[in-house]
Amino acid sequence: MNRLPVHFENAGKFVENATTGQRLIELLENKSDAVVTTVINKFEAAVRKITTPLENPDIFVLVDEGHRTQHGTFNIEMQKTLPNACFIAFTGTPLFKKDKSTAIKFGGMIDSYTVNQAVKDKAVVPLLYEGRFAKQEVHEKPMDEFFNNISEPPDRLSKSRSEKEILKS
Repeated sequence: MNRLPVHFENAGKFVENATTGQRLIELLENKSDAVVTTVINKFEAAVRKITTPLENPDIFVLVDEGHRTQHGTFNIEMQKTLPNACFIAFTGTPLFKKDKSTAIKFGGMIDSYTVNQAVKDKAVVPLLYEGRFAKQEVHEKPMDEFFNNISEPPDRLSKSRSEKEILKS
């Protein structure tokens, strides 16, 4: 069971769980001060049905695992549907350089807790990586037979290129 609503209830906030896209639309259009929880696919269904943007500036969208769901057109549609909402994304996954666009989409980092901090706090143990080469014996004849069975016969030039590519890897 999702524990998030319990935390809001413990803080004295009323919680509504939108179990369908239509129910989410109804709750978003209502001017109540309830905390509305839902899962991303219900939000996606609601966004497709809303024809006029909901301009209420009192909507806060808290997105869990933002690095997974907020790429591409879905993020754009959410922003267009709720143009005045405050969007905040959470992630437990480190944002590497290629993933920094998630932070940019949400207005930067509010706070971060690095793996190094977690190790120092003993919240996690250090991850150690030791690269090794596996000893393996390659039997060329069965591989060649399999390749010949699944492919058309190559011309000489193609075959030499393929062999060179295999040798590189």
